[in-house]
Amino acid sequence: MITKDTKFCLVIDGIINKYNVTQSKTGLGVNSTIRTYIDKGWYPLEDNAPTIDSATQRITGSSYEVQVDKVVKSYTVITIPDEEQLSIAKDTKIQEIKSTTISNAPVTINHATYGDITYNGGDVSASAINGAITLAQMNGSSVIKLWDYYDKLRDYTELEAFEIGKEIANDYKDVMEIRQNRITAVNEIEIGGTYPTIADAKIAIDLI
Repeated sequence: MITKDTKFCLVIDGIINKYNVTQSKTGLGVNSTIRTYIDKGWYPLEDNAPTIDSATQRITGSSYEVQVDKVVKSYTVITIPDEEQLSIAKDTKIQEIKSTTISNAPVTINHATYGDITYNGGDVSASAINGAITLAQMNGSSVIKLWDYYDKLRDYTELEAFEIGKEIANDYKDVMEIRQNRITAVNEIEIGGTYPTIADAKIAIDLI
């Protein structure tokens, strides 16, 4: 049955001249018979696109075969070499680790006067506090003004501000060390020994 979604190939003397032509561009109506299309050189295209596992397989090419009443499109599918699969799995996992690592999560610190105060986390926040201390020193002030996570401004001594910045910086350092340790563990996995097959290696990578 011909529909508007049917694709055709124009075949002249057994040679395909046009590929993947939509029905509307054949010049024939959807109610025309298949025989009419074929008589005009328009052979229905049977596209046998395979379902593949993109993690282990790849389509490397396609070919067309002119048959009596249609053109059949077939595909060449190969298995991706183990080492390439391993490289892809590592890259994918490392990107996942990087994208899911939250290095600037808020940090709550207990203060003798103010109690538990939450600050913006991350290296930028720690650097900003260090900058605030330096600026106060340059201005001859002993009061360091810092914003908390909720944009409330408070006054601190230089030592208090330094301790807040240090705790935020250490929290950032701990998060980044965990991230780097996971990435290192991913890169150390190889096929053989503990992981005799690519499947074993992939499972190990997924578990990191």
